[in-house]
Amino acid sequence: TYSKVKSNGIFTLHKVVEVKFIEKDSLLYDLEVPEGHVYAISGGLVITHNTTIHAEHIDAAVKRLTSPPMNIPQSYIPLINFAAAIKRVRLYNPDGTYRIARRVTEIWEVREYGDYQLIARWDPADRRHYVYFEDSIVLKSIADQLGRDFEWVLDEASRRALVLKWMAVKGVTRVDDVYRKISEYYARPNEVYEKAVRELSAEESFR
Repeated sequence: TYSKVKSNGIFTLHKVVEVKFIEKDSLLYDLEVPEGHVYAISGGLVITHNTTIHAEHIDAAVKRLTSPPMNIPQSYIPLINFAAAIKRVRLYNPDGTYRIARRVTEIWEVREYGDYQLIARWDPADRRHYVYFEDSIVLKSIADQLGRDFEWVLDEASRRALVLKWMAVKGVTRVDDVYRKISEYYARPNEVYEKAVRELSAEESFR
């Protein structure tokens, strides 16, 4: 839809003129950023979205980013808000059998290069995620930007988590339906939250 290159002084927007699928015999990294274009294998465009890097821990992922052939300067690493590790895990049944599943096992926020704050982890023993929002750098920054107390932000995160759980229980999975529910929450947060609480309570009572 763009007839020419546009710029807002920070980002330059280019029209996509061609998409190619290319077979390569050379070694491939998850990210390659040759001069003049952006290339990603298993994620979105690296300069505009999220992408995937194969690594066991955020330290290993950052070392890959800052090493050849990517060579991203260490000073750019704090521009990353957070990183999530997704791993294959075994979910055991009482009879000793198990199934393989994928779980987000750790989430870190990035303070500086080499300085990462763990804010969530998966415990395979009880199959639960433990969240440490009280240590969140991002939520504290949001509180400052909104002029709110940190406790208000923590409470708001809990409310939104409950609304997301309600959407999952109700089977709201289509993109347009998810968008509609989130928009409703932004427009009428108290009304949507109270409805979610009522309907989740009814679900629990029914079970």
